[in-house]
Amino acid sequence: MSALLAAGGALALTNAGDDSGPKLSALPTASPTLSPTPSPTPSPTPTPTPTPTATATPSATSPATSRPRATASPTRTSTQFYAYPKPSREYDQLELTLTADHNEEVGDIYTVVGKATDGDGTIYFTGMTWGDGASEPRQSSPRKCKSYPPLTSPPGPYQPDPDSKTYTFNHRYLAPGDYKITFRVASLNADCRPNGPKDETRVLSVTVTVKPKTP
Repeated sequence: MSALLAAGGALALTNAGDDSGPKLSALPTASPTLSPTPSPTPSPTPTPTPTPTATATPSATSPATSRPRATASPTRTSTQFYAYPKPSREYDQLELTLTADHNEEVGDIYTVVGKATDGDGTIYFTGMTWGDGASEPRQSSPRKCKSYPPLTSPPGPYQPDPDSKTYTFNHRYLAPGDYKITFRVASLNADCRPNGPKDETRVLSVTVTVKPKTP
């Protein structure tokens, strides 16, 4: 803008000094002095800046909405349990018979035989006395209980456990006289079977006569 104003002022002064008419004279034109073009200064080669590795930035997410899910649950099947069978009738009870020698002499051998039977149960000998202070020891109980798990299927009919035993004993009496022999047996549910046989005992006595030794 300042260059244009200066040129307009020089033209007006020239026109004002000439009365005969307009004369135009060219004013010397000022040519702009060219400055030497600066040589480009080499700019330093930019050092490559390492590209930052993208880091996963946790973004705020909307809170999880609870949605119903179908869950597969194991199907429970109710198991039916069954009772162990009971006797459908009465079975023969424990019975004992006893036989012994009679009227033997002193020093002779007296033999006693005990026979026991039971329609349902395990029999064992529980002792005997000879009447003169001597005795026969009892047997240990044969009961050995075992485990019976619950029944998940219908059981069959009740099965009895019959038993029979024979016991024989010998003895010598050292003096004449009458002697009372007492014999004992028992039966039981040996394996503790559910609804099994009941415990039973039997005792029998017999009197024997011992004669003096014949000369």
